[in-house]
Amino acid sequence: MLKQTTNFTRIKSYIQKEFTMNRRLYFLIALIIICLNGYSQDSTAQFQDSIHKPVIKLGERTAIKGTHISLLPPDKFTYSDKIKGFVHAGSASSLAVTEADGISWIQACQSINQQTLNGQSVTLLTTEDVTLKDGTTGRFIVMRILLISNDSTKQDLEFERLMLFAGDYNRTVLINANYPALMKSLIYDTLRESMLSVEISETINVPAPDEK
Repeated sequence: MLKQTTNFTRIKSYIQKEFTMNRRLYFLIALIIICLNGYSQDSTAQFQDSIHKPVIKLGERTAIKGTHISLLPPDKFTYSDKIKGFVHAGSASSLAVTEADGISWIQACQSINQQTLNGQSVTLLTTEDVTLKDGTTGRFIVMRILLISNDSTKQDLEFERLMLFAGDYNRTVLINANYPALMKSLIYDTLRESMLSVEISETINVPAPDEK
């Protein structure tokens, strides 16, 4: 458990140190840090043992408090108001949402390419333009990050990040998912389906799930 906890501490430190504060990506970087802060020691203790088969079902549509966003979360994921999203403790995976006004999704993600990621142990795997069911356009990005060990564990760690940028010329919505790379075959398809289920409303969601 100590090694696994150390690994996730290193992930958070890596993100804070290596990503530059590009204006177009400011809200993305902030979300990633918040998302990684949501991991607990209990989560990492169950890192590899909890999921024994692919998570293939989605839950009921859930409105995310304080945003214009709702989506179908992956089954077995628990809502977290702290990250405005969902976490799965056993797989150390998370899905979080954020939005930014005054910037289009095209502007927000145009700096994400392999050239700008070089030197940061980040590999851009795929970039795909998508259209949501309501006609909203966006871009789905997959990247893999190698965290080089610089401590006594000598254990490098790979994890993947999925990002869906969507919206219009005045508002960008970002759905962000993180999971250990070794969990990809079990969780990727469900996370992608959940992210692409996003709907953007005209009004802000006030109540959190299960709140009266």
